[in-house]
Amino acid sequence: MVKTTAMASPCSSATSSLHFSFSLSLSLSLSLSLLFFSATSTDTIYAETSLSGNQTITSRGGRFVLGFFTPPGSGGNYYIGIWYGEISVLTPAWVANRVTPITDQTTSELKISDDGNLVLLNQFKSVIWSTNVTTIPSSDSTVVAVILDNGNLQLRDGSNSSLVFWQSFDHPTDTWLPGAKLGFNKITKRSQHLTSWKNKVDPSPGIFTFEMDPTGLSQYLILWNMSRIYWASVLWDGHLSSLVPVGFMYHMQVVNDTDEMYITFTADVANHSMYRVVLDNDTGQIQVQVWIENSKIKSQTDWDLGDRSQGCERKTPLQCSGLNNSVDSEKDGFFEMTNVRLPDSPNTLATAGSREGCELSCLSNCSCNAYSYNDSGCFVWYGGLLNLQEQYNQSDAGTLYLRLAASELQSSESHKKRMVAHISNGVVGVIVPAVVVCLFIIGGLIWKRERRRATQNSKIVQNSMVSFMYDELRMATKNFSEKLGGGGFGSVFKGSLPGSIDIAVKKLEGLYQGEKQFRSEVSTLGAIQHVNLIRLIGFCSQGTKKLLVYELMPSGSLADQLFRSNSNVLDWKTRYRIAIGTARGLAYLHEQCRNNIIHCDIKPENILLDDALVPKVADFGLAKLVGRNFSKVLTTIRGSRGYIAPEWISGMPITTKVDVYSYGMMLFEIISGKRNLVCATESCFEFFPSVATSKLINGDVEVLLDHRLEGEADMGELAIACKLAGWCIQDDESSRPTMSQVVQALEGNLDINIPPIPKFLQRLSDSCADNINSPGNFSSNQNSNSRASSAEINNATT
Repeated sequence: MVKTTAMASPCSSATSSLHFSFSLSLSLSLSLSLLFFSATSTDTIYAETSLSGNQTITSRGGRFVLGFFTPPGSGGNYYIGIWYGEISVLTPAWVANRVTPITDQTTSELKISDDGNLVLLNQFKSVIWSTNVTTIPSSDSTVVAVILDNGNLQLRDGSNSSLVFWQSFDHPTDTWLPGAKLGFNKITKRSQHLTSWKNKVDPSPGIFTFEMDPTGLSQYLILWNMSRIYWASVLWDGHLSSLVPVGFMYHMQVVNDTDEMYITFTADVANHSMYRVVLDNDTGQIQVQVWIENSKIKSQTDWDLGDRSQGCERKTPLQCSGLNNSVDSEKDGFFEMTNVRLPDSPNTLATAGSREGCELSCLSNCSCNAYSYNDSGCFVWYGGLLNLQEQYNQSDAGTLYLRLAASELQSSESHKKRMVAHISNGVVGVIVPAVVVCLFIIGGLIWKRERRRATQNSKIVQNSMVSFMYDELRMATKNFSEKLGGGGFGSVFKGSLPGSIDIAVKKLEGLYQGEKQFRSEVSTLGAIQHVNLIRLIGFCSQGTKKLLVYELMPSGSLADQLFRSNSNVLDWKTRYRIAIGTARGLAYLHEQCRNNIIHCDIKPENILLDDALVPKVADFGLAKLVGRNFSKVLTTIRGSRGYIAPEWISGMPITTKVDVYSYGMMLFEIISGKRNLVCATESCFEFFPSVATSKLINGDVEVLLDHRLEGEADMGELAIACKLAGWCIQDDESSRPTMSQVVQALEGNLDINIPPIPKFLQRLSDSCADNINSPGNFSSNQNSNSRASSAEINNATT
């Protein structure tokens, strides 16, 4: 089946997808891939039962499941949610504790409390979410929680199902399901509204809200941060056609009475629960999404990049039997599409004087895919159909006869339904209805126009990323005036977009990729989502100008926090948490992506910190973007001595273990709070890893801790970090751990021994044993291998 939800990470299994929308938007994407838990047979939580761990309840028809789930990359956060039971890739439709996740689902519990409310208790048995109903009858009533086949979770009387105290349909998150209301209660002044996820792995409330206008106007609004109007629908007069294009496979209903005003919808298919409306977290789009069988796109990569020039392929090839085949069942035929904007570039057939003659002329040519006949004559289309738009209620609307294989015609006739083919940017391939291969994005989207108006920019959303013009980024960065940093891949500048969105713009250097390849790589990077990876929100590709736009991290880099004397000293707990988070991010790149990503430039400058000091690995994937020119970049990177693994120099194949080596070197700096390579005198340097490995063998790790912490640290964690750093910098890459093993060790789930001294450190010790001039800064009995000249360190480490 094909499903249409938010775009899947390239680090999950590949699926194809469709989604189609109101006049607001239509974009092709995949759902988030989430962890799937097994389901139990019941659909009800009783007063004496509860859910914990991987326990679930499933609606009677199996369409929806309620239980604990965790989005991949969320850092181990768990949520109570409702997801689709008949879709192989778990897709959440509702989340209870979206603001307050839990970290241990095995000891947490969803149950009915003594006061009749449905509550979620964390591992400390504290209530972190509740239905919070105050009108539940006395204790003599039996209260149950039931998950229904329409995705609605109801808290109701166990003996009277019509007595509902609370239901999830009244408290939607980012998803609007068929049958649910989205509107405004004129009595209570409360609304049912959608609020986007914060990002693809974090269901906490994001920046977009979709709701009925609370002022009483008959329109819908998308709000930015619950304050600014980001988009507003047209005012409607009770007729749906003025609000949305009336559905071909869904029915909309507007209710406006003395008590409330709302809109609801049902799908015109047997299993309408496979439809939903979602507020996208990145773009603010309202997307109508559906799970459909067998999508077949010519180029999934190009489509995901917004390049739909190759269009779609037919699911069933034309028989092209022409006029001479006597077997009627094998003949191609035509499907009538009324009220359409006819495709561009028609061919006129002056010889056809009737519709029948026009049809025969098209049928006799194997290249003819559609025809139309009107007062102006016969028109046929060969090859692709460009700028076709259905439900085109304008004076120049016409009727198109679309050529299909016989089996497609039979299917279309039996189902008595059509699917819309809408087109964006004037590009489309061959279109088929009912069992349509794929859909096309509507041209001149109202949403795009409104987005340009709202941001005063000409951005085009592609796979939840924004395509910027160079001048936009030049203005956003005030002509690239505030430089945040730089490295082998280019310089980074601070900027701000309309709406007070702070960004970091990287100007890539030494990049000569073609447009298509660059967009393909950027699309892959933009789709990667992990709590410990920096998020790519846009790009610019304008001639030789190639730029990447990231979310700005307010706390700067790890280097800023560790090495700048005027910054607050990071406590040990924060350092250890940063070490774990960074390791998780790298493990995700190395082991969970479809195409494993080697970072190639791990150092404190490339570990960014958000306002809560959560680490985000930056610049991942840029080595592949630079491609064959990376050798030049490497020369620049090697200016940061001490992070480059030996195999870079020896010419051995590069693997993920080069990142492990760099991580180990950085871990030493997290421990000491200073650069590994420190100038002690004008001609003599101290190399901290050499000191650390020696002290580690002697069991004297306390002296390795940043003296600014004054011994305030967990000595067990300090020992683990020191031993782990020693293993990470081993000469032989096979002796180094994987990043997932690093995570396990830091979390205390993997025992590690004291590592041997790497050969390069031993060589350094041997070469500089005679260069000791003073006791040194680390301890009064500092070992001989702590001091060396600059030349000796260079020789030993490179």
